[in-house]
Amino acid sequence: MTFSPDGKTLAIGNKDHTIHLLDAHTGKHLQTLTGHIGGGTVTGVAFSPNGNTLALYGTELHGQYTLRLWDANTGQQLRTLVHDEDELGFGATNVTFSPDSRTIASASLHSISLWDVNTGQQIRTIIEDAPGIHSVAFSPDGSPIAGANSSAIALWNASTGEHIRTITRCGNVGRVVAFSPDGNTIASGGHEEAHLWNVKTGQLIRTLISRF
Repeated sequence: MTFSPDGKTLAIGNKDHTIHLLDAHTGKHLQTLTGHIGGGTVTGVAFSPNGNTLALYGTELHGQYTLRLWDANTGQQLRTLVHDEDELGFGATNVTFSPDSRTIASASLHSISLWDVNTGQQIRTIIEDAPGIHSVAFSPDGSPIAGANSSAIALWNASTGEHIRTITRCGNVGRVVAFSPDGNTIASGGHEEAHLWNVKTGQLIRTLISRF
């Protein structure tokens, strides 16, 4: 699930491959977005930062990893994008928009695809040598883009696809990743721990350990 940028709407991706939009203040059902083919798994739902586009990502009945885009204001489905399947056949994992809402990134376990939101054209595919991309995030300025798995965080230039650096650590780095608002720090979360990293140097700043 995800909130709209203005905090007024909550979008919930469901197992039946629909998105339900709710008024975040009253809980009132606003509308249901349909069009995703059932039988697969929904792995991500995201609002664009400008609030105009809503994305649903997952594996459909026929096994393809598809990304469907809707007009968040009218509920009209805009287009369907098909993520290139990994040669090993792993599934879809995560989706996110760039800060300017013009690009969307869809991740599977071995690659990240970047798409032009307005045209639906695939801009490029970033292939990760290390297995398992579980999370992807754009920095606040749109570049770099980060992908994380359970043992490493990789940074790429979103405009060129060039690899910048890989942050590694023995143990569980985390399956989710996020940038700080100033873009200088990356947070990664795993089982019982969260880590903060310096984006420019890749150095570990500190580790936060859960008490639960």
